[in-house]
Amino acid sequence: MLVEYYTIDDRLYAFVIARDVFEVVQDLAAVSSVRTSLKGLNFQLSKFHLKTTYVDAHAEMLLQSTKYHLGELYRQLIAPLQHLLAGRQRLIVVPHQVLHYVPFHALSDGTGFVIDTHEVTYGASAAVLKICRQRIASKERITTSFSRWRMNARPTFMTKWPLFKN
Repeated sequence: MLVEYYTIDDRLYAFVIARDVFEVVQDLAAVSSVRTSLKGLNFQLSKFHLKTTYVDAHAEMLLQSTKYHLGELYRQLIAPLQHLLAGRQRLIVVPHQVLHYVPFHALSDGTGFVIDTHEVTYGASAAVLKICRQRIASKERITTSFSRWRMNARPTFMTKWPLFKN
């Protein structure tokens, strides 16, 4: 499943695309609230650069604060799409603007992380993904055609030289 996020003004939208689904989810969240949650997450993560004694002394608090911000981002970006993502193993995320800084694989619903239920990959855009898949399919066709030709072809020199005769 591909989820391409897009921002218009201060609102966030998601285009959800799969073989059997094409849906536009409007007004997921305000970009400003996502930005606030992201700043909070970055602030918590920056504390891990402090001295080891500080991190060790406050490890539980740091973990809980980090999980809180990951949960807020999950609530804003993934929860509104959960009914579409249920049962899907693969998730391709195409972020837009500030969302390029969101660790989608690490977002948490409080019981687990997105990476626990989905293979998460990131893409530049749905159009780029389509081009890449077409190139891969084209290369596979060429390779398959060449392999089939190579297996069926027996060059004439192989039948004329005694060294190659069976």
